[in-house]
Amino acid sequence: MTGNECRDIDECVNSLDSCSENAACHNTVGSYSCSCNVGFIGDGTTCANVNECKRKTYDCTANADCVDTVGSYTCVCRDGFESDGVECLDIDECKGENVCGDMVCVNTSGSFECVCPPGSVGDGETCVDINECDEDPCDTTGGFQRIIYYNV
Repeated sequence: MTGNECRDIDECVNSLDSCSENAACHNTVGSYSCSCNVGFIGDGTTCANVNECKRKTYDCTANADCVDTVGSYTCVCRDGFESDGVECLDIDECKGENVCGDMVCVNTSGSFECVCPPGSVGDGETCVDINECDEDPCDTTGGFQRIIYYNV
């Protein structure tokens, strides 16, 4: 103090405040105030993490899940999807290496299925050839016709 002049002490700069580590200190003339940082809630002296995922205040794209972090959140692509930096896109598991062996790979959203090729039946793991002639060979609706040959 010089003469009748009072100088403000900046409690924030001099670490004389009681603000939470998750709050910002704001110097005022003769005092200070605390306010919680973005992603936190409280009175500034006590600040708790806001769970944006539980509050549904997040902005994740389709096929992504919200994961809460301290003071924020992150979006993680679900299984079968990969990020292009903006959104989660389906991984085409049928592209490239044959994941179904002798079966036919069918890409689905976030996954894939192995199905038996035409002319066979099975459970997606094992296929058995259908002998169409053993079924009803006289049934012409299936595209098969019985032909009888005679020796003359």
